[in-house]
Amino acid sequence: MFTGLKHHRAGQALLLILLVMLSNQLRAQGSLIEDGIVTGKIAVVWEKDEFFFNASAGEAVHIRVVETGGDTAFTPDFWLYNPDGTLEDYAYGSNTVAALDCYSSGSCRLEQTAPARILIPDDGNGYPGNYEIHFSRMPYANENGPLLNNGVVTDKIALGDIDSFTFKADAGDAAHIRIVETGGDTAFTPDFWLYNPDGTLEDYAYGSNTVAALDCYSSGSCRLEQTGTYRILIQDDGNGYPGNYEIHFSRMPYANENGPLLNNGVVTDKIALGDIDSFTFKADAGDAAHIRIVGRPAVIQRLHRISGCTTPMEPLEDYVRSNTVAALDCSIQVVVAGWSKRAPTGS
Repeated sequence: MFTGLKHHRAGQALLLILLVMLSNQLRAQGSLIEDGIVTGKIAVVWEKDEFFFNASAGEAVHIRVVETGGDTAFTPDFWLYNPDGTLEDYAYGSNTVAALDCYSSGSCRLEQTAPARILIPDDGNGYPGNYEIHFSRMPYANENGPLLNNGVVTDKIALGDIDSFTFKADAGDAAHIRIVETGGDTAFTPDFWLYNPDGTLEDYAYGSNTVAALDCYSSGSCRLEQTGTYRILIQDDGNGYPGNYEIHFSRMPYANENGPLLNNGVVTDKIALGDIDSFTFKADAGDAAHIRIVGRPAVIQRLHRISGCTTPMEPLEDYVRSNTVAALDCSIQVVVAGWSKRAPTGS
């Protein structure tokens, strides 16, 4: 009888020791870095690393946890917890990257104001490994600086990387954005997210083959209705493929890359992959204009009224593939851009 009791108590003590050992494997690692990277390591089986970040209700965050070494079988997973301790979402790693995108209209949303936490365990299969965390928070991200109106910026997405750019706009402006894959892993497909000045998601574009495209104007599904700093966030397509890219950007009513059109004349130019060309011409109220743009079927013409018009600024929605006749009540600008997400090059 006493021998059995001793064995029972010994078993209880052993269980208690194991529980204490397991609980001690939770390690507080500190805060995440906005527009930055923190590194960590799952050194032993059952270890769990904990990080936190500050956020307000309604903000957006993008998180990537990337396996960087150690046991080749290690796959990063992580869990996102709200300030009140409830589980908001989790991400299981695909190959070497675990990704989570939280925004106001998504399935993962930050609806509480206070520090949130992410918990990184081993993948449940007992494989330790090294990792790094890429973190971006809206509306504050600005790792890569401003876009160039009528220009091109180039950069590179590393594995799990998150790049962010900004541009300023007034409510009612229009913007045309193309992000083009230019090299690196051939499986890389550029995606990007457009955020309003208040941090809400305005729209997003998934790349088809090598180009991701977004056209924002007053009567479209993507509209710039706030005055301030807009942000675009670029990441890989979620499948863990790095690559190089360039961003083509044009903002109305200021675009004029290619100069004035010739009345009774002809101008020639060329659209490269993802390119955006802009021209201008002046007109008086009541004038008529006839425009023909001759090229491959993927070339689209858009007419935009500029500020100072007597009518509200809006596109004339003439997606012209044949003839265009428009009566204008102010000077307008012409934007020529590739319509398909993978527009063929052409003159």
